Amino acid sequence: MDANGGPEVLVSVNGAPFGKPGAVAVGDGIAVGIRSDRAGYLTLFNVGTSGTAIRLLPLRPSDPPPRLEAATLHTAPGDLAPAERFPCGSWVENGPPTAASGLRERLVAVVCDRPWLLSPLCVPGLPVAPRGGIAAVVEEVTSLDALPPGSWACGEWSLAVVP
Repeated sequence: MDANGGPEVLVSVNGAPFGKPGAVAVGDGIAVGIRSDRAGYLTLFNVGTSGTAIRLLPLRPSDPPPRLEAATLHTAPGDLAPAERFPCGSWVENGPPTAASGLRERLVAVVCDRPWLLSPLCVPGLPVAPRGGIAAVVEEVTSLDALPPGSWACGEWSLAVVP
């Protein structure tokens, strides 16, 4: 699991085995794997090299957060979200490259004991205010500090984006 006790975030680029790649190219297909030492409900965020934070999972605010079993690799596309929900078969890296923005692509996984709907505002160390991908239809938790202590864990992986 992650060094801080949170879920481990693994990445597959263009169908390669899941691991901890250091870079991804604009246009690459990306799948995400999550392994957690605690069972719970997953919310997955992306903070792109544009500085925009979005919630990747659940895919829609009306969807419940996917349930994780402890010590099991869960994947998206895969058991966390069916492949048919991805028009390109996976997520696609849009950039801009890290050299142009100064930012790395961040994937942030939060596993909670309960199926909370977490806002991108929860992302630790968010560099700028999130925009896009936020639905006001459902009440969202906007700070992890609002959740009971010990009821959640967070892990992340960052990648450079190359042209």
